[in-house]
Amino acid sequence: MFKQIFPVALIVFFAGCQASQDNGNETQVRDMSLPQMKKIMIKDASQVDSLRATGLDLITIEKKYVIARVPIAQIEAFDQGKLQVSNASELDFVRRLIEVRGWAKEDLTAFAEMGLDIWEVQEDKLIAQAVDKYIHLLRSEGYSVKIIAKNSLEAVKKQTADK
Repeated sequence: MFKQIFPVALIVFFAGCQASQDNGNETQVRDMSLPQMKKIMIKDASQVDSLRATGLDLITIEKKYVIARVPIAQIEAFDQGKLQVSNASELDFVRRLIEVRGWAKEDLTAFAEMGLDIWEVQEDKLIAQAVDKYIHLLRSEGYSVKIIAKNSLEAVKKQTADK
């Protein structure tokens, strides 16, 4: 009996593995059509405005680079446009520690859904961690945003070391 079941089980096992590999490849192909997070080296702030004018979704803006969500169709254009473009790493996504004023209680849910990492809520201000994209969005919606620390991770490390 085992001699009859074993070959069938083996075939089913390999067929299942093949199906899993095919599904993985289909997912990869689908993902390749999605925008990619890219690190784009810049020389000055005027390039940030130029990149924003192209409609790129700028996530992080640093002195020497920006992190942007770049559609696949535009990646080749960036390579030909003499801009240094590479894949973004997690460490490239600098988060700011911010203070937000001019908000109401009903805004808290929208802030969290937007992507703010809310640290502290007081009557007149909110302390949160955010990437530049959300800081820009908050300011465009009329909120008063003050950057407490340009890099929240470094600020927390420093505060912890001082204790």
